[in-house]
Amino acid sequence: MRLRPVLTAVSLVIAPLALTAAALNGVAVSSHGVDTGNAVEVRLPKAVEGRFVKLTAKTAANGKSEWCSAAEIRVLDGNGKEIAPGECKISGFSSQGDATEAAANALDNNPDTIWHTQWQGAAPKPPHFLVIDVGSVRAIGGIRVRPRKDGDNGNIGQYELGISANDKDFGQPVAAGKLFGGAGPAPAFVKKLYASSEQVHGPIAIHVDAQGRVWIAETYRYESQGIIQARDKARLELDELRLVTVDDHRRMVDVWKKEGEYDPFIKQKRVDWKDVDDFLTRFSEKIAYLKDTNGDGIADERVEFVGDGINDPVDGPMAGVFTLGNKVYATCIPDLLLIEDTNGVGVAS
Repeated sequence: MRLRPVLTAVSLVIAPLALTAAALNGVAVSSHGVDTGNAVEVRLPKAVEGRFVKLTAKTAANGKSEWCSAAEIRVLDGNGKEIAPGECKISGFSSQGDATEAAANALDNNPDTIWHTQWQGAAPKPPHFLVIDVGSVRAIGGIRVRPRKDGDNGNIGQYELGISANDKDFGQPVAAGKLFGGAGPAPAFVKKLYASSEQVHGPIAIHVDAQGRVWIAETYRYESQGIIQARDKARLELDELRLVTVDDHRRMVDVWKKEGEYDPFIKQKRVDWKDVDDFLTRFSEKIAYLKDTNGDGIADERVEFVGDGINDPVDGPMAGVFTLGNKVYATCIPDLLLIEDTNGVGVAS
């Protein structure tokens, strides 16, 4: 379906979907503790519903001691604010020292006291854990851990964070990484190769759908393979600025053909063109999507949703793509396209 607008330019701004816990397929978010001044915190990319929060210390930050400690531990709500310690209680722990090092000290609102795992008489080895009950099921956005003031002995190194509606079934951790002793704040974004250049051609816009597929608006005609660059060419620029309708554009193309405006581009011999019409229509713009079928975070399958038919002489580059249900919307000057997979086979009908 083609919807022809009167104007010859259409723009579309696309925002990628936020990463959700469900999209992680049960794999913990790699999230190092971020230093906030007097504490270190871990923020989840999206809040998780739960009542019990389990902080597991797998190692000490210094890599030497077998015990772990913390002065204060706070659970963050869905807005990133601390849940008051008076609303919380310790419901479980792996180890604690004497009364001055009890697990309850992590919630006593006193930075001078600490929770410390047992180290006198016996010294249980990691992993150590502490479970905090926030009183009812609510949105959990992360944790904030304040270290002891008298040194770094026992600061938590490698950690895992679990959230559950009960105090037993925590399943896969929702976050994991290094709490203290890292190289500094975790980056807001991590660069990782998702698709190689062989899987993508001339990308102009991308969109991530609800299934995690990455849609790509691709141009094969820009530049000088059906679409010419009028910039810095005074006569061509003025001709384009005078356009009001699509019919005006089509008449302009006919005039340019007769007056040889396309000839310099054809003579570049980037392709063995037969004639002007071949130059204008041989290649088509495309819409494709990439899939990660084995969940390793790398695209391993490419599907061409639309592979031909978008090569009218007045067509510009494929410049936008967006999905809504089983409908795919795309912008390709001067068109707003609605393309459907009515057969449910993953390609345009």
